[in-house]
Amino acid sequence: FIETLLGMELFAYNIKFSSLEHPNYVVGKDEPGEYPRPNFNNLLNGFITIFIVFIGENWNEAMYDHTRAAGHGCIVYFMQLFIIGN
Repeated sequence: FIETLLGMELFAYNIKFSSLEHPNYVVGKDEPGEYPRPNFNNLLNGFITIFIVFIGENWNEAMYDHTRAAGHGCIVYFMQLFIIGN
């Protein structure tokens, strides 16, 4: 629960790409775009993202999406979440 709230505080509504088919372009909050499925926009999506990291099922894609959009500080968050969670 704490990690979900921390993820929501750090990453909520910051991770948006121009399209999910070609997620090369990061767009701003006010520009049209799509959020990736593992995100921290609300509590339910945050719990799902945390669950993905805990079970290890494609958690690195979620980390790469967040890193590409929010910077390299996300790597520290996801690595400590993966290590402590396992």
